[in-house]
Amino acid sequence: MKALFEAFIKAIAVSIDEKSKHTGGHIQRVTELCMMIAGKINEDTTVFRDIHLSEDQMDELRIAALMHDTGKITTPDHIIGKSSRLETVFDRIELIRMRWEYFKANQKLMAAQKKLSILDQTGKQEEMARIDALCAREIEILENEMAALSHINSSREALDQESIDVLEAINEKSCKTSKLPYLTEDEFENLCIIKGTLTSKEREIINGHARLTEKILNKLPWPKKLSNIPSIAGAHHEKLDGSGYPLHLDRENINTQARVLAIADIFEALCAVDRPYKKPMTLSETIKVLRQMSENQLIDKDIVKLFIESGVHMDYAGRHLFPDQIDL
Repeated sequence: MKALFEAFIKAIAVSIDEKSKHTGGHIQRVTELCMMIAGKINEDTTVFRDIHLSEDQMDELRIAALMHDTGKITTPDHIIGKSSRLETVFDRIELIRMRWEYFKANQKLMAAQKKLSILDQTGKQEEMARIDALCAREIEILENEMAALSHINSSREALDQESIDVLEAINEKSCKTSKLPYLTEDEFENLCIIKGTLTSKEREIINGHARLTEKILNKLPWPKKLSNIPSIAGAHHEKLDGSGYPLHLDRENINTQARVLAIADIFEALCAVDRPYKKPMTLSETIKVLRQMSENQLIDKDIVKLFIESGVHMDYAGRHLFPDQIDL
């Protein structure tokens, strides 16, 4: 029965990882990292001398790590793996590109109509040249706009004010003949995402997976020695200052296992090499973020310090990071 139970848990973990082609292996790596950190806590004779995770508590942490993203079963794939600002089931930049081709064709058609209207006029050569020049200028503007939109859509950098000004200028335009808007309201909203690729609504959907994880896991009849698994797994996005989600727990209500899981999840996400929506951080950049978060009382400072000083980050990096990421 225990072997069947373990196999069932691992099967769920694999299915969640495989749900998104972009995050395969995340759960396995987070679990591995959790057990490495927990092992160092048990070995420590200084700061953690009074804390020792029992065999059952280690099992709770391991299973909670394997199950921590269970709630993502309900999260749409195109949100989990959204790699550009305009991506839904497909990248809508291609729709905009087709629209811009229509605008360019429309400019050429209007120019041809104007030239036809002056065929019988004197001085028509100079006027036709002027019409052609005007058409070429409008097409150049459209091509520059399309290049800007394409760059903004796929850029992994935070949006600056210059880009926002460009978007607002484009958004205010509409096709002169058909009154077709250059950008739809939803396209404009997505392109204006300052950082990352998710809108606030999509972020709420992503964040909801932690609440759903605990809800789903609470439906299972866990034995008493493993009864903390739902709360540990559900707390992997909580912060010690109460600013996390979904329950806004503070340090008094986040146990050691949940703190370890939170740190492992953050570390893996920052330096993961398989995320389409961001460039993986180097090891030094990842460690810098962890230190900053610990200084700001968001994650456990002592665990972060032990994680670094014990060399766990280097052991993990040697197995899972690209050589050019390992700059420590």
